[in-house]
Amino acid sequence: MINQASTAIGAGDANLFWTGPFDSWPQANNATDWGERVLASLHGVEVTIATVTWLYIASMVLSTILATLAVAIREGMEVHLFRNLFGDGLRAFMDTGGVEDGPNEPGGVTGAVQQGAGAVSGAWAVGITSVQQITTLVSVIALVGVVHPLFAAAFLGITLCLGGVSQFQAWRLAKRREKFDDERRDLLARTDDVLSYRDVLLAHDKDTDYIDRLEAASARLARINRSLAILESLFSSLQGLVFDVGRLIVVGLVVVAVAVGTDVTAVGDIYFFISIYARLLIPVMGMLAGYDRVRQSASTSNYLLRLLAQWTTQRHGAQRTGQAVEDSDPVVRMDRLHFGYADENRAPVLSDCSFVIPRGGTTLLVGRSGSGKTTIARLILGFLEPRQGTVEVFGMKNAGLNRDVLARMSYLAQARHFVEGTVDDNLFAADTVSAEERANVLQQVGLVASHADGANMLQLEARGLSEGQKQRLALARILVDHSELVILDEPLSGVDALTLSEIDGPLQDWLAAPERTVLVISHRLEFALFAGHVLVLDGGSVVEAGHPNHLKADPASRFKKMWDADRRFS
Repeated sequence: MINQASTAIGAGDANLFWTGPFDSWPQANNATDWGERVLASLHGVEVTIATVTWLYIASMVLSTILATLAVAIREGMEVHLFRNLFGDGLRAFMDTGGVEDGPNEPGGVTGAVQQGAGAVSGAWAVGITSVQQITTLVSVIALVGVVHPLFAAAFLGITLCLGGVSQFQAWRLAKRREKFDDERRDLLARTDDVLSYRDVLLAHDKDTDYIDRLEAASARLARINRSLAILESLFSSLQGLVFDVGRLIVVGLVVVAVAVGTDVTAVGDIYFFISIYARLLIPVMGMLAGYDRVRQSASTSNYLLRLLAQWTTQRHGAQRTGQAVEDSDPVVRMDRLHFGYADENRAPVLSDCSFVIPRGGTTLLVGRSGSGKTTIARLILGFLEPRQGTVEVFGMKNAGLNRDVLARMSYLAQARHFVEGTVDDNLFAADTVSAEERANVLQQVGLVASHADGANMLQLEARGLSEGQKQRLALARILVDHSELVILDEPLSGVDALTLSEIDGPLQDWLAAPERTVLVISHRLEFALFAGHVLVLDGGSVVEAGHPNHLKADPASRFKKMWDADRRFS
């Protein structure tokens, strides 16, 4: 190459340098080391420097394309996994009604799936790049093995030592990392709780106590993180020590090879082996780092799998005994039902509970706070499963969370929940009820009159409503519904007297309609004025059932005592 450059300069023609045949490969019989023998195999091949340059440019372009493609594949895989796992997670969450223990909120699905998808796609990316790194590693070991097997053995031994140190590091740090991840998740959850309940904590002068607890948890997390950083630094130093010892071994082998008169005789050979040894570090450390990333993401992946396992847990004891009966009477029947939550220290919520809800009209379920009234509603809906006994809804026993059964019911929860969207979106009736009827219902509950822009109420954003207006919207959602069975859990809790006076008439007319069956769960006994059936829940079971007038006429009736104790009716 130097000769060609000199010739081109002497002739004043740069083209000679680029297009002249490069045939200065060493002769095999003149080769002084194994590297020259490899180059000697190219003797006689006419190659121009321009050709070599273009080949280099082409290889760089190809390398860039492959690197970009690898990133695109990895990111595309992560997006695909996130979309599919996110959808599966949410569907499983909806279809099982959540779980009794562990994260129930859909936000937990988002965070877990997003991290889990990144972990899985990252693992695939590490697997793909490891193929390239293993190929490079094998090539390096084979290359030095051509000179002498001792060099290959030394390189392989150093590789195994580095891998052993990495495995030892993983074994020592795995538990600490898992503890750090758990503490971090717990701290984030507790912080969210404090921020969400800021007003309550301030009102009870407990904000300082909880902030102090968060600070203590944060300090504990920092200590764990510090110990992790120290251990990782120590292991990194240990890896560096192994690599330096390996370098000394390679230099020693080269010196011995020169001393005994092998083909390794030139000073350049010593530099070659040192540089090739440094080249060995790239694939080895790349694979170890990739494996470490996969290992660190394992806790996130396991967390995701645990959530999915909880959400998709099959319900034991559920028996589907045929199709739902169209005109079954009673609509709901519970027989010797037992139910308790997972906490073993808590007494069973329901014990030997039996009752029926007749078809048509309103049934009122009353009982003390915490007696299990909401639990009964969730059992009817299929969100919970009985530990023992049967729940029969529309003629189906222990149907669990059945979409066909749910399609015939609607539910007003005690906590008012609204999705992002307009008032019309939150009525959940655009596909079944005309816009005129939906607007009339909003008018009936006084929602139109209570808002400055009431004429455009259907198109307004629901999140902009006041709490009182949200109460009205929740009631409107039920009034516009035409389900066969409607469950109202404390439908008037928190409603002020003025709002109650405005919605009382439409609500009574709706409850009196014979074409639907309504279960009202409430401590407000005025619902008994237009209920045809009353259930009294006490001690985990229904202790009284019957028409409210009959119960009020019985001096020994618990319902009569409750009625008489309520000053509004005395």
